Amino acid sequence: MRLFIAVDLTERQKKEVHILQQRLSGELGGVKWVREQGLHITLKFLGEVDPGRFKDLDAALSLVSSEAYLFQFCCGGVGVFPAPARAKVIWTGLREGAAALISVAALLETRLQSIGFPAEERPFRPHLTLGRLRYPLPVTNINRIIEQESAFGTEPAAAGAFTLYQSRLSRQGAIYDALRKYNLKENAGN
Repeated sequence: MRLFIAVDLTERQKKEVHILQQRLSGELGGVKWVREQGLHITLKFLGEVDPGRFKDLDAALSLVSSEAYLFQFCCGGVGVFPAPARAKVIWTGLREGAAALISVAALLETRLQSIGFPAEERPFRPHLTLGRLRYPLPVTNINRIIEQESAFGTEPAAAGAFTLYQSRLSRQGAIYDALRKYNLKENAGN
């Protein structure tokens, strides 16, 4: 099973991001946009996982959910990976909740390493993938879009859980099946 762990957006946030994608699609050609129902913030991509490991994986994820607190988040701005001159992915970042998301991702990384999942080589950068560029675009176009959409932002919402997903590849793109949702604990100060 091809698995990943993600935080879901609210339906309203998905609509707001989809409107951004539509705006960008009018200015950027050659981008394969993530479908509205597939929008999420990936915490950890696990890749192919043997179903026999699910029990240990479930226990590790349950432990993380008992250690991490729910938090508020909202998406905002636009950027690209790896750089404007070599852009392959266009994304929106987090205006609020980035530190909390980084904390949850670090807990996941620690717990998953303890059961044999390899450590991520790159530092975690909270973002939501909007689309993937099929071919290089002029840097001036990319820089203009980044500046033009710097004020973009979604409504704030509570991230009260993270979800373990299975990703199945199809001709229409990836299909994401939620396997289990792991609720975060409420902060006594909230």
